[in-house]
Amino acid sequence: MTKISTILNNLYKTALPTCEHNKISLNLDLPDPSLTVDAKAPQLTRLLELYLNDAILRTPPKGSVTIGAKPSITDQTQIFIKDTGKSLTKSEIAKHTSEHIEIHSRHGYGTTITFSFPAN
Repeated sequence: MTKISTILNNLYKTALPTCEHNKISLNLDLPDPSLTVDAKAPQLTRLLELYLNDAILRTPPKGSVTIGAKPSITDQTQIFIKDTGKSLTKSEIAKHTSEHIEIHSRHGYGTTITFSFPAN
């Protein structure tokens, strides 16, 4: 059992200096701090760091990146990374989309990547 709030708060604190330096607004959207997932914390952290860093790199100054989590209507917890940066190409989306990763990207609006994990 991994507590999402701990991971997201740590990612936020780690990424904030880079975002501030690049004049990017970093937001944390965690309405329920008790959310947990059935995943190992180190691997989950590495996965989210990778996608968060990509989102920050795609986002121009005065843009924003939001990381957060929410329960889904099924027995899943959704973790998301949303940016207002450069949209992904169709081939990039196809390369990363899987059973547990959903990507929505639209030119001029940015990208939202949603990860779904079994809730505890």
